[in-house]
Amino acid sequence: MEKYLILALMVAFSAYAAKLGLTLASLRLREVLLTFIAYLAVFLLSGGLGKLLLKSDIVSVAKYGVLFHYVVALGLVAWVIGGWEAENKKSAYILSAPCPFCLLTISLSVLFISQMLDLDVILVAVYAYLIFAMLICLFVALGKVATINVPEVMLGSGVYYLVLLSVGRYYKDAVQVYNMAQKDAFPIPEKAFLILLLILVAVGMGFIRGVKSDG
Repeated sequence: MEKYLILALMVAFSAYAAKLGLTLASLRLREVLLTFIAYLAVFLLSGGLGKLLLKSDIVSVAKYGVLFHYVVALGLVAWVIGGWEAENKKSAYILSAPCPFCLLTISLSVLFISQMLDLDVILVAVYAYLIFAMLICLFVALGKVATINVPEVMLGSGVYYLVLLSVGRYYKDAVQVYNMAQKDAFPIPEKAFLILLLILVAVGMGFIRGVKSDG
């Protein structure tokens, strides 16, 4: 079970690193370095923040992890349909900053791994940050050489999460991981089909809007 939980956390880090890395690719080197320093501080403080969160009521909300993922995924798709431009520097700054849910995920993830592996929380935070930083560098480099716009990344991430959540109920390991948050969290097949249908509609709307913008 432990390896699947760690894998799930790494997948979450990877998805966020993709969004962040491709966003940073459009910024100057100084801004990129400042972002790396800011996230180092976030990871170093994450252990203490995680301990505080465990004592607060916010963790009771985190048990609805699957629902949170749906909201975030739909938000990503809606963001694209809204038509923000990748060249808009203000939007790049917004995307570079961790949202409250991302901060919660990082903090609880670092604390969870440190407790599970019986390691010092600062050491785990440093290792997690190094992995996160390497993933970001990979996607920054990719964003420099490939013509990938941030809206495309957001749309891809949103669709990825929605599909993953819809089919995850059919995989035992995925169900075990999510059941730690809430029992029977995955949607029934009929709802999963409806979600996939909504995904196709959302993607179609985003595509049509993109074609009109290019025309």
